[in-house]
Amino acid sequence: SRPTTETPTGVRDNYRVPLPVGIAVGVYVVVFAALNWQLYNGLWVPHGDSAMYEEHLWNLLHGKGFRSYLDQGLFLGEHIQVVHLLLIPLGYFAWPDHRLLELHESLALASAALPAFWIARRHTGSRRAAVLVACAYLLYIPMHFLDIAIDLKTFRPTSFGVPLLLFAIDQWERGRLWTTVLLLVLTLSAKEEYAIVIACFGLWVALGGRSPLESSADSARKRRAFGAALAAVCVVYLLLAVLVLIPWFRSGAEVHYSRYFPELGNSPGEIVLNALKQPGLLLGLLFQGRSLYYALALLLPLGFLPLRSPGRLAVAAPLFAMLCLLEFDGPVVPLHHFHAPIVPILVW
Repeated sequence: SRPTTETPTGVRDNYRVPLPVGIAVGVYVVVFAALNWQLYNGLWVPHGDSAMYEEHLWNLLHGKGFRSYLDQGLFLGEHIQVVHLLLIPLGYFAWPDHRLLELHESLALASAALPAFWIARRHTGSRRAAVLVACAYLLYIPMHFLDIAIDLKTFRPTSFGVPLLLFAIDQWERGRLWTTVLLLVLTLSAKEEYAIVIACFGLWVALGGRSPLESSADSARKRRAFGAALAAVCVVYLLLAVLVLIPWFRSGAEVHYSRYFPELGNSPGEIVLNALKQPGLLLGLLFQGRSLYYALALLLPLGFLPLRSPGRLAVAAPLFAMLCLLEFDGPVVPLHHFHAPIVPILVW
């Protein structure tokens, strides 16, 4: 049977958005678009990891390929990341300006408040609680650093994965599987590491995670099959991206972010083998003070509410553990962009 249009608590499950959420979204877009544009006008936006992405669009439109001045060959040797190409038909062809990219990023991040509202209303049965959850997302500091990183790198396509994944989860809960698949494919195009959390989401679904709208045993069987297939496809995609596609575009060189794990190895294979052979080293790197600090930075602004759903929180755990292993000059905290795939899971 088809899912009902009523949640178990009697709140009608529709796509309406209350005025307070609409106003909050509008305020966010105006504030962050203005901040981004002023940084651009003041010549504070760096080329690497920011304006470089506009260069991809410009070069592609002018027959120079999907590359920038910084790329070692084609950009796909850095990441399997193409979602920003959608900005060409969404206005860049008419207004080829970096500020358009900044505006789209702020709009995209703000739009995730809509599925946050729908999901919260569906699970709580409270319109007021759902409005507060949507506003909490818009005030979430780790999300703000996806819009303007601490080093003023103000545009990264990985940010587009945040709303895409939340919209996908909302559609999955409504039982719209084909729409969910389309949104998840777009999410993967935002960066290959989204495959980690999507695979874990599929595993959660396969092991019994369910939508509040699910209404029959037949739906449960379909859900488990969907989750298992999703997890398997994402694992295969991640391995293909990291072990085959990116090295191929880099002319055989290893994935560039392998060097972020110097104590475990210099290649994906070395990192995995050393982690398995030396569990003490792995645990020692994981359970440090900075890992706790990282967890607090992600959870405290949300009032630790994600801890009330350990199963959903576990979907983000593997990527969080990987981020705790990163080695940089300073502590790895959600001030840059690495935590982007975790944000929609914590809000969910």
